[in-house]
Amino acid sequence: RAKALIAYNPDTGEVRSGQLNLGPGFEHWLMKLDGVAENRDREALADPQGYGTIEYAYWLMAGD
Repeated sequence: RAKALIAYNPDTGEVRSGQLNLGPGFEHWLMKLDGVAENRDREALADPQGYGTIEYAYWLMAGD
């Protein structure tokens, strides 16, 4: 599935590339992209939509 590494500053709302060392205030996050049509690096079919919802449900269950 398609993903992006981002750096997020919760104080300012700023989002930057997570490939850089941005210093204090930034947190690194892995952002998963859902329903990407041209993501065919390993599978014959494009990614279906809805995986974000499924992964969110798993995350909620893991917290219990």
